[in-house]
Amino acid sequence: MAIKNGFNKRPVVNEYANLLSNCLLKIGFKHAIKREYRVFITHDIDDFARYDKFSKFIKALVGDIVKRHSIRSFFITLSDYFKINLNKQKDVYNTFDFLMNKSDEIGVKSRFYFIPGKIGESDVRFDIDNPKVIKTIKEIEKRGHIVGIHPGFETLGNREQLFSEVNRLRRYVDRLEEGRHHYLRVKLPVTLNDWSDAGLKIDSSLGFYSTIGFRSGICQEYEIFDFIERQKTGLIERPLLVMDTALRSETNTKEEFVEEVCKLNQLVKEFSGDFVLLWHNSNLLRNEWYNWDKVYQEILNKIKL
Repeated sequence: MAIKNGFNKRPVVNEYANLLSNCLLKIGFKHAIKREYRVFITHDIDDFARYDKFSKFIKALVGDIVKRHSIRSFFITLSDYFKINLNKQKDVYNTFDFLMNKSDEIGVKSRFYFIPGKIGESDVRFDIDNPKVIKTIKEIEKRGHIVGIHPGFETLGNREQLFSEVNRLRRYVDRLEEGRHHYLRVKLPVTLNDWSDAGLKIDSSLGFYSTIGFRSGICQEYEIFDFIERQKTGLIERPLLVMDTALRSETNTKEEFVEEVCKLNQLVKEFSGDFVLLWHNSNLLRNEWYNWDKVYQEILNKIKL
């Protein structure tokens, strides 16, 4: 409804709350609501490595010609593949140090949401038990950043699968409390109740898949209330506001992309809200996202605390 009626980029709940607050002040009701603007940088780890298998390399080459119609991309893919396999550069999806470094520079913690999948499960592209994946998870925690869960495609409405994936990741994570569903697949209120029952405390799945804005109509986290059972769930929803792929699909230039992020961020600042950004680890260095690492740095410098 918000997209259809053109108010998806307005935090209408905050607007009405602010209006009510001002009315109460005018009639002499004094109250103090103190909130601070916060930034949450999140990364959904859908893919761990691009060229760990020869079949992925061939698929990328075919995509360069058939899908992207780019000879330039074709030769960049060739170059990347051989440099990576000759240990002359990291895999283009191995951007974990870069992302943590940039978050450290602006004084925030990156949140890395891993799919705890096993090869053979639907849309699983890496094995959570892979020693390289485990090593990366440990390094993220060692540096003081946060590891969360990105439940796979098969977990929607499937409590057993969700609980299984939570338990898989808990073997390697000291403190697992938050995450976001793969493809933002949420079935209310079932999904969020399942999260609460699995011992998770924060969800960040309520965002738009094809655009940006305030899917919950609010720019700050809030506690989920189960209207069917008429009780609090204890689960906090931290709404997603901007996803890299969604915004890129509706902007024509990098400059327009940055401008849209800044406009939304300014609204969040006005209401002392929570700016939640999703940027995939895979969308920084691969040739389809050439030079977007610089765009990412520019955005962080503009939205920093």
